[in-house]
Amino acid sequence: MKRPLKISPLKIIKTHEQPQYLKMLSHGVCYVHGSHSGSFAGLVRFRALLSMEEIDGTGWFAHHSLTSGERGYSVENIYKNQPISKGVSMNYLQNYLESAGNYSSMGLTGQNFPVLYGLNQAVAVHPTFIDHPVSQGGINIDFIAAIYVPEVNVIDAKNQLTNIPRLQKLVYPLL
Repeated sequence: MKRPLKISPLKIIKTHEQPQYLKMLSHGVCYVHGSHSGSFAGLVRFRALLSMEEIDGTGWFAHHSLTSGERGYSVENIYKNQPISKGVSMNYLQNYLESAGNYSSMGLTGQNFPVLYGLNQAVAVHPTFIDHPVSQGGINIDFIAAIYVPEVNVIDAKNQLTNIPRLQKLVYPLL
């Protein structure tokens, strides 16, 4: 069948064939968490991605405000026995574009840049969430398999993670 108006066919690449997906798979990533570089200070200090309830119990955040993440819904449900406030919101690897596009752009300013945390399969996931996984509590840095940032920000990200050499080695460019 001839295409009217010389419209080119769509060039759709399946998620599991995209270079970024394949790279993350090779790094042992099972889940992703979208954020931005403002999260590095807390990550270095607490050696974890903290849940909203863990953040609320820490005076440090009163002086270093949380500028990323699903703050609205998480704060609304804090101390109401809701998993979203007791854990960290994630996506499965195959849904990495949602985390990379939506969640890593929340709270972006001229001073920070998008970050996609790649997490391994050992993260304890709340059993009632299937479509949108939530961790059980904060996520210790031992469960971080990779950290993806725009290529122009790789050196800056590594510099911000200087105090944790293991994490410095896990910084890769977003493809």
